[in-house]
Amino acid sequence: MDYFWKENKKYLAAVGGGLLVVILYNSFVLSGFRKGAAAAERSLAGERARVEKLLANGEPAEDALNLGRNERTQTKKQLATALEEMSFKTPDRFKRPASGVKEFTDNLRLNLPKELHDYAVQKKIACPVNIGVGDDLPEAVAGEVLLRLAAAEQVVKLAVDSRVEKIDLVNVMDQVEQKTEPVTRKGAFLNRYSILIKFSGTPESVFKVLHGVQKKGSYLAVTGFGLDRPNMAKRLLEATLQVAVLKLDDKSPVDPKNQN
Repeated sequence: MDYFWKENKKYLAAVGGGLLVVILYNSFVLSGFRKGAAAAERSLAGERARVEKLLANGEPAEDALNLGRNERTQTKKQLATALEEMSFKTPDRFKRPASGVKEFTDNLRLNLPKELHDYAVQKKIACPVNIGVGDDLPEAVAGEVLLRLAAAEQVVKLAVDSRVEKIDLVNVMDQVEQKTEPVTRKGAFLNRYSILIKFSGTPESVFKVLHGVQKKGSYLAVTGFGLDRPNMAKRLLEATLQVAVLKLDDKSPVDPKNQN
């Protein structure tokens, strides 16, 4: 045994040293790695279980929440832009006064049709005097009537300035079944007040009217549009145009089922 040790001690020392290094490496280095890996695996498993529990309970994960927050911010910006672009800036003469609302509305209701008729006649364009606003409208609908009258003034003057041939019909109270009751729905995100106009003109004049009502700052939504060409030998078109003043309340919830 002594002979074996003497003859092979260098080799055995080298092997033993190497073995010691392996033992130490496994004991301290790899053991630390294994502990770290085991801890990371336990942490990952715990996080996975937490996310799965949240999803099972209908609660989104944090990345989904961040995505939702970003989308909400973007939607708010888009809504602000839409409100600006689709707003109808009511001229001062049609703004509801602090008092005497009914008398104020009645005066406009009586005077505006004649003003529009005279404006058209000056340009040698036929225009009806009656624009569909009845008598004795209650104060409850005065605000809505003022908006409709403002829209009517804009559309009729636009048609005249676009050089249509004639204006056949103007109905300020379009889509109003009960003229004594407001159509405004309180707490609604969107309310709209529709008017109807029928007129005849060249394709160019019809296009000018259709384009002009959607002008930014005095925007009217085109909710209905129809064309007819009764005489194919002439370029004259008969147009039926339905537009609406949009009133949007960005503080109210959006319910697609209740949007008129």
